[in-house]
Amino acid sequence: MGEGTESHRQRIGRSFALASKEVTVEQFLRYRKDHQFDKRFAPTGDCPVNNVTWYDAAAYCNWLSEQEGIAKDQWCYEPNKDGKYAEEMKMAPHYLQRTGYRLPTEAEWEYACRAGAGTGYSFGEADDLLGKYGWYFANSPNRMQAVGMLRPNDHGLFDMHGNAWEWTQSLYKEYGKAESGMMDDKEDKTDINNHDSRMERGGSFYMQAVDVRSANRHRVMPTSRYNDVGFRPARTFTP
Repeated sequence: MGEGTESHRQRIGRSFALASKEVTVEQFLRYRKDHQFDKRFAPTGDCPVNNVTWYDAAAYCNWLSEQEGIAKDQWCYEPNKDGKYAEEMKMAPHYLQRTGYRLPTEAEWEYACRAGAGTGYSFGEADDLLGKYGWYFANSPNRMQAVGMLRPNDHGLFDMHGNAWEWTQSLYKEYGKAESGMMDDKEDKTDINNHDSRMERGGSFYMQAVDVRSANRHRVMPTSRYNDVGFRPARTFTP
């Protein structure tokens, strides 16, 4: 995980799955019909949804768990005292052991993006093939594109490089110097507030090639809405 002096190893001590594509406008509108996405940058229903906060993404994950009949004691997010997914909501206890939908941790996201590659991109080190795998500054017409149009990585995941930034579950933490040992991918604190930055991954159609590399990370407040930020859900699987 990471690159250069920030390169280190993390152990993901569970089996998990990640959606093969980013959540689209059409999919998100089934959950929230009045969502105000930016049509200039997501002009069709099969584009990644944008203008979603971290809270919006968490709420969608719980809704998706409900739609699929997953038992409520397996849902990963607990609303605040007003029943809203906003400040003072909580992560459910042992949320990484629950089987409901949630956002991926940074380690899960990077593992899924790399698909076994130790190079800067899932397909290698040089960026001359990037346009075959991801939408970024050089090949996007200044907007997001329909999900799944380009080649997937070796895990069968589309648009891991570019198109839309993707929210992760993880709080911002500095990596520090390269770690020689192995660190476990652990749960963050369960109390949620507006002041702790969350991590986004993958870059977007706005970004240069260097910004859509597998290890690139970006910290953002959970209340932020941007026209190039979306998400894809994850799930833990237990034996």
